[in-house]
Amino acid sequence: MKMRNSYRKAAVSFHRKNKTARSSSGVRFFLRRCTGWILLIMLATLLAMGLTKGSRYLLQAARTHWPVRHIITQNIPEEFRTPLTALAQPYENQPFTKQEALSLRKQIEQNYPMLTQIRLKRSLFSGKLTVSTVRRSPIAQLIFPDKNTNYIDLDGFIYSDPSLQVTTSLPRVELEGKLPSASHTELADLIQGVLTLQEDLPFSFLRMDVTNNTVVLYMPDGCRIDFGPAQHLKQKAERAAQLMTLARGKYASPFMLNFQFYEEGKVFLAQQPH
Repeated sequence: MKMRNSYRKAAVSFHRKNKTARSSSGVRFFLRRCTGWILLIMLATLLAMGLTKGSRYLLQAARTHWPVRHIITQNIPEEFRTPLTALAQPYENQPFTKQEALSLRKQIEQNYPMLTQIRLKRSLFSGKLTVSTVRRSPIAQLIFPDKNTNYIDLDGFIYSDPSLQVTTSLPRVELEGKLPSASHTELADLIQGVLTLQEDLPFSFLRMDVTNNTVVLYMPDGCRIDFGPAQHLKQKAERAAQLMTLARGKYASPFMLNFQFYEEGKVFLAQQPH
C-alpha cells in the first residue's frame, strides 16, 4: 500500500512539472510573435513617413522649377483669348512659381479691368497653364463729366469696357460736378443708392451732381423728376410713383415733379414744353 501511494504521488508530481514547462514555452512563443509584428509595423510606418516626406520634397522641387510648356485659355470671350495668351507668353518655358502667378494675375487685372474671377491653373506633369476668367456684368452705364464711359457691376466695381455692346435696357447715369479723387468706393456707394430708384420708377437715364449731391430722373416719355438732395430717396420715389400715376391720367406729358421743398411737405407739378 505504501508503494502504491508513493507511486501516485510521483505521477502527480511529474504531471505538474510537464504542464508548467508547456505553459512557459507558449508564453515565450506569443511574446516573440508580438515583438515581430510590432517591429514590422514600426518599419512600415518609418518607410511610409520617409516616402511621404520624400514625395513632398520632390513635389516642392517640381513646383519651384515647373516650366510652362503650353498655354490654354478656357471659358474666355473670343476677343480676349489672343491678348491674354500673348500676356502669358513670356512665362512659356520658364519656371512658373507662385510669384509668377501673382504677377500674371496682376497684369490681367490692370490691362483688362472688365474681367473678373481670374484663375490660373497649372498641370504639374503635362506643363499646361490654363487661364480662365469671365466678363463683368454691368448694372449701369456711367457717363463721366469728361464724356468718358464707364460701367458699374453688382460688386460696386467701376471699370471701363470699350468693346461692350450696350443694350437699351441698361440704365444710364450721367455724372456732373467734381468726382472723388481718392477712390471710386464713395462714388460707387452713391450710384448704387440711386439705382434703387429703378424699382419704383423705370427711368430712361439719371443725372447726378456729385458736388451738390442732387438727383434728377428723366423718364422714357420725356417727364422729369427733380429729387433735389439725394436724401430720403426711397420715400421720394414712392411718392413720385403715386403722383406720376395720378398726373398721367389728368395732364398731357411731358411734365415735371419738383421735390426741392420735400422737407417742408411740398412737391410741385409743372407741365414742360413739348
